Order: sequence, then C-alpha cells, then structure tokens
Amino acid sequence: MPVLIGPNRFVPDVAPGGVEQLNSARMPMVARLDLRVGYGPRGASGRWQYYLEGLNVLNHKNAFFVDANLVNEGSGVTIREEPIGGLPRVVTFGVRFRFP
Repeated sequence: MPVLIGPNRFVPDVAPGGVEQLNSARMPMVARLDLRVGYGPRGASGRWQYYLEGLNVLNHKNAFFVDANLVNEGSGVTIREEPIGGLPRVVTFGVRFRFP
C-alpha cells in the first residue's frame, strides 16, 4: 500500500511485505510454439536441405516487456502490470548446403 505524505501525495510501495515476498514473486507465463519443416532431395546423405521455419506460430502474446502503472481504485492505489511487447510471429525460409 502506498504511504501518504500529504493531501493527494503519496510514495508508492512497490514490494509490500519485504524481501521474502519480492523473492517469491513469479514472472508471467510464457507459451510459444515453434515449428520447422525440412526437405532433403537426396535424403539424409544429401548436401542440400530446404526448410521452412515458424517462430511463435500461434501468435501468443507473451509478456517479455511489462509496463507497471499506478491505478487509483476506490479502496486505494494499486499497481497494474500490462504486457506491452513480445516476440511476434516470424516465418523464415532457408537453404542449407553441406560441404564434404
């Protein structure tokens, strides 16, 4: 809870409860599905390989960056964390050549 130092002035207390509560806090859950499909024209012994790769295929909004805002609710001021950034869906295509 924030500490009031005057009318409409307060000092936010980010981690009430001390170091124990701060150390027991967890980051938001991260879920990501990466897929890769490869094709070698002459099988595993061939020199050429073509592949298509997708990162974060399901486009899950992972919270790699979190914006913390102080919000004034009726019972007092609380901290609300909102995810603002993460890994977008990325699709790549590539060719690999193996030297003997």
